[in-house]
Amino acid sequence: MPESWAFTSIDYIGLVCNGSTPSRKVPSYWNGDIPWISSGEVRNSIIKESREQITQEGYKNSSVRLLPKGTVLLAMIGEGKTRGQTAILDITDKSKYGGYCS
Repeated sequence: MPESWAFTSIDYIGLVCNGSTPSRKVPSYWNGDIPWISSGEVRNSIIKESREQITQEGYKNSSVRLLPKGTVLLAMIGEGKTRGQTAILDITDKSKYGGYCS
């Protein structure tokens, strides 16, 4: 390890959080205008758009979190290659935030 690096807890250098998936059993939570990023979209890349969107109702009825553009995402849940992948959130919308994450 380079001498200029240091061991530290990740929460020392940034906010660590997780979210959830709005219930897929409630159709009114989906197909809105709020970007929603699944862990499957986190693939060592820059995310400029989301595959899915949720509604305000879906946001209010889940523990989804609003994350700013430039956020480093880490997939913590998933099968196979998904877990441990990273991405940078690069979605801009009218709220000046990037998107919501599960």
